[in-house]
Amino acid sequence: MVAATVAAAGMCVAVVAVVAAVVARLRRQLGFLISLTDDTRRFSLLYWASHRPHRVCRGSCAGELLALADALAASLDIRLLLQKLLFRRVPLAANTDSSAAYELVTSFRDPTDMSSKNNLFMLRRALLNGTMQSLHLITGDSNPADALFKPTFARPAPNHALTTTLSSGFLRPTARAHTTSTSYRNKPRRP
Repeated sequence: MVAATVAAAGMCVAVVAVVAAVVARLRRQLGFLISLTDDTRRFSLLYWASHRPHRVCRGSCAGELLALADALAASLDIRLLLQKLLFRRVPLAANTDSSAAYELVTSFRDPTDMSSKNNLFMLRRALLNGTMQSLHLITGDSNPADALFKPTFARPAPNHALTTTLSSGFLRPTARAHTTSTSYRNKPRRP
């Protein structure tokens, strides 16, 4: 693993969320990575979590929204600590590989599963008021959190994004789409 020094100038807290379904037992596993990145995308891993959902998720999109909401809540605590230590604002960027979750957060559609509605509104509010600076839709094969939460016997095998990220010292997932807080406020997407 390469020890990366993160430059203070362009510091950002990056969150990557993922949901893994273990089909053999029909259980879901939620997880996320929280890292500190800079403008060049060098990163320092700050925290990771993997746990069973505390609520029943009736579908993969509901699970992705729950994972993203849990990741955002945990990263807000870490961001607050960093802001107090550094005496400056540290932006927060979130990443997901779920197209459905990204579309729900960035548009005004309602979810079909009512249990995920609170998570959805919390994520929309965070993007609207600038708590979350940006939300990125990344490709599944460049999601470093996948390797932590998908079983090794899964078919297809977990991607090598985490290995690449740890060996290079750079967090560079391939983004398919992104929405910033400013663009969400000024030009909201229609359902």
